[in-house]
Amino acid sequence: MKRLLLALLMLLTFASPALAHKPSDSYLRLEVRQNEITGQWAIALRDLDMDIGIDSNADGNITWGELLAARPTLEQRLGAQLRFENAGKPCQITFTDLLVNAYSDGHYAVFPLQATCENPIDTLTINDQFLYDLDAQHKGLVSLTSGDYAQSTILSVDARQATLSTHAPSWGKQLATYTKQGAWHIWLGLDHFLFLIALLLPSAWVYRGGVLHKDMPFGTVFREVFTYISAFTLAHAITLGLAMFDLIHMPSRLVESAIALTIVVSCLNNLRPFLKQRLWLLTFGFGLVHGMGFATTLSELGLTHAARWVALLGFNLGVELGQLLIVLILLPIFYTIRHHKAYEWGII
Repeated sequence: MKRLLLALLMLLTFASPALAHKPSDSYLRLEVRQNEITGQWAIALRDLDMDIGIDSNADGNITWGELLAARPTLEQRLGAQLRFENAGKPCQITFTDLLVNAYSDGHYAVFPLQATCENPIDTLTINDQFLYDLDAQHKGLVSLTSGDYAQSTILSVDARQATLSTHAPSWGKQLATYTKQGAWHIWLGLDHFLFLIALLLPSAWVYRGGVLHKDMPFGTVFREVFTYISAFTLAHAITLGLAMFDLIHMPSRLVESAIALTIVVSCLNNLRPFLKQRLWLLTFGFGLVHGMGFATTLSELGLTHAARWVALLGFNLGVELGQLLIVLILLPIFYTIRHHKAYEWGII
């Protein structure tokens, strides 16, 4: 009965957040020519409704008529949330049209825009304040092209401003940007974070030859954890890379459900272990699923072929570093309390 109640609690706790895995994203694509900027800003209809409430009859279905009726308010609101600066001086932004486009996770309102800066643009500072105060996991994905050069960045609640150059991009800087985003993906992505905790909970005890050992040296325990955490990152990198280069594609709803299932299975494996050894096989398989979770976002960022390699390397490096930091914080705690009755009650 104890295990059944605990399993039900974990299912209710973990499955629900994981189904919302696809993050809230907006896509800002810009092209610079001299002192002129053209582009478009794509924002999910659900996010616009969250911000100003465009579903006038509250039936859960946003129509073209409702979107058109809200257009003046939307343009005024978005105009106050988005700012461009060149050489410390603001550029004037004008929204020129309103379109609707289907993305992998639903329909988006697309706002074509034009902006004029006082001087030729050498570096463009982009300040985006949209939705972060309502949704801390919201991401603003920005791509900028100038001639043959292209750069991209990801804005977040803690980094709402970025400065991009119109000259040859710095791959080192972009690598650092995507590494940071990979780490935040683990720390702020509730589904990945809970999945990692589910794996770590029984980690202070190690199976050897079918026997459970409770007094393994900490170094042995850490190596065991490092092995299956790294297997997760490797698998994550494989499917993320395949999806980024359009070699595989899975519907986002299917991916979200599969990620939720990995968390549930991890919890059940803690309660009634069916894979006591070679846990890396389990985490590798689950990593293949989780890798699809961020693939759509990077694919829709409009990265060049070379930039995709930088994004792939940096993002997965960040994932590994983010996971290791969580391990370094939680594993010593679990190892210290491994003989406590509360720990044993939760594991056995």
